[in-house]
Amino acid sequence: EDRKMGQLFCKICDEMDPVGGPTDDAKRRAECLSLYDNKYRSGFREVTDVNAEELLRIQRTDGLVSVLLVDCRSDKEIAVSKLPGSVSQKEFDRRSETLLAQSSGKTEVVFYCTIGARSGSAARAFGAKFPGVKVANFRGSLIEWAHAGGEVVDPNGRPTKRIHACARKFGNMMPERVEVVV
Repeated sequence: EDRKMGQLFCKICDEMDPVGGPTDDAKRRAECLSLYDNKYRSGFREVTDVNAEELLRIQRTDGLVSVLLVDCRSDKEIAVSKLPGSVSQKEFDRRSETLLAQSSGKTEVVFYCTIGARSGSAARAFGAKFPGVKVANFRGSLIEWAHAGGEVVDPNGRPTKRIHACARKFGNMMPERVEVVV
């Protein structure tokens, strides 16, 4: 990030990043979903969305539905925290055929990142390569997960409140209870 005229320039998002953001969690969550729906979603409309409540419900079904979570963030971001049981996109790319074979075709592959933009593109590419596999993108991704009360874990699998937000503007959308790392 570089400071320019009272704002931050986000090299990942390639746009200006206001330093401030909404002050209450409901507004932060609404801003996240609005940005996803109105700016990022158009790049991968053919990909199905899944939301935080659906993923939380699936987690509570004790294995009746198998979901493979693929983290599309950078190694630096993943080193802070990730969704429990997720694999990095790098690992998934190396082992996708093995991971899918182990699931007997019953697995839905859900891609996520900070807000859903990078993961949506990855889900679109994967779905084109493996058309018979059920693929989804996590709408709002980690920001939405945090607002829904979902747990994140550190690299050792311990619960944490720390989340790398990729850019300050995304950190401003996280709920107050999250310790944002940028």
